[in-house]
Amino acid sequence: MFNNKTVAAGVVLVLMVVFGVYRRSHHVSLPPESEMPQIMNEAAGTAPIPDPDTPGRKALRDSFKYFLDENKSYQIEADRHFLSGHLNDLLYPISFVRAGEPQEIIAELQQLKALDQQHLTAIQRFPDVFKANLTAAGASVADANAFERGMRNEISGGALDEVSRAMDLDMKWIDAAIELYQYANENQSNISGRCAARLEFTSDDVRAHFVYLSDKVDELGDQRDEATAAFNSRQRRNRHRMGLSSQDSGQLEVTDPVR
Repeated sequence: MFNNKTVAAGVVLVLMVVFGVYRRSHHVSLPPESEMPQIMNEAAGTAPIPDPDTPGRKALRDSFKYFLDENKSYQIEADRHFLSGHLNDLLYPISFVRAGEPQEIIAELQQLKALDQQHLTAIQRFPDVFKANLTAAGASVADANAFERGMRNEISGGALDEVSRAMDLDMKWIDAAIELYQYANENQSNISGRCAARLEFTSDDVRAHFVYLSDKVDELGDQRDEATAAFNSRQRRNRHRMGLSSQDSGQLEVTDPVR
């Protein structure tokens, strides 16, 4: 049975596209790629903002800060569910038979799915955020709109789709886990736990369906893990090409922070 919850954290999906897209219109001067690690550190608050600052540098820094802040708040909330909530025992045998726990886990899984959807929506808003920051830096409405369209075209089919797929699989995994706990809750009279280490069933039919639902959770977990591994591999290559470490980018990749 799959016992890990892979948290889809913030992403570095724009690091390799923002420069090429906007420099083709170059209406607001952006810093060179070599300054990216420094600007990421400025966004994270670990490096001072230069004086004088420039509008283009501020647009980049504020855009990356949006991602860093979103990532941090998402990570804290996701960790809270696993470290101090009922999901700390997720998919352990005792969690299926302890009085009241299946219902509590179902409720918390539903909260976690809502958190995933909120995080995915925030990630998908990045072109809008960058557009707003470029406008504030002095880009015209027409130029900012052209940039947004170009950026969406650049990332379509790439990192944005990859992280969307990983998070979609994560939400399907949550749905499968909810279905499993709902079934266990509805069949408490046929399921018991021995020393909290294994489950026993008084009905072969209940056992068979429980195993079927458990396998479904495992399969979706494996698919989700493959998708996140592919995404993380792409992001590591992108960071390497830009001379960024995971620390520079706020460790913005899909992580398993809990178990």
